[in-house]
Amino acid sequence: MHLLLLLPPLPHYLHLSRNHHFSLHLLQAQEPNYQVNGLNVTTFILQQDFSLLTEFVVSVKAKNPNDRIGFIYGHNSAAVVTYRDSKLCSDKLLSFEQGHNNITLMNVTMKGKSEFDNGLQKALMQNKNCRKIPLLVQVKVPVSIVVANSPLRHFLVFVKCSLVIDNLSPNKKIRILSSEYTLHFAF
Repeated sequence: MHLLLLLPPLPHYLHLSRNHHFSLHLLQAQEPNYQVNGLNVTTFILQQDFSLLTEFVVSVKAKNPNDRIGFIYGHNSAAVVTYRDSKLCSDKLLSFEQGHNNITLMNVTMKGKSEFDNGLQKALMQNKNCRKIPLLVQVKVPVSIVVANSPLRHFLVFVKCSLVIDNLSPNKKIRILSSEYTLHFAF
């Protein structure tokens, strides 16, 4: 005799496993966290036509605190560094898979050429003289949740990191004086 058991769809945080019997596991999902660990300026050249050539290397730490959940960070990501709403540089993140209980460190090289008018130059000079330069790092990346080596739900992660740094001089040590993060998800 066979018994047919119909269950409603399970919430995203429950997992049903079958090992000669059925058991229900609570995954206790936690959101990953992200942190800018460092910033290195390799190019920061103001051209005579008021354009600015930049190249930054941003060191990012992605921490997955989950015991049974991994993440796949997909293609079509975007990372941008701005100063007073003016884009300094941008690029994409590499696609990678992050296992459970994992900390991944990555260096993201971003390049840019942007208009940098006289008003922005004056504001930047004031910030440089005070050794407090505000930057905004924004990242958008598609992510898939992985449970038991199976990719499940796909969503977008939006990270905004407001930084205050002490300088933008090429090839000099840059100190992050303060940082503030906001994290949003879109399903």
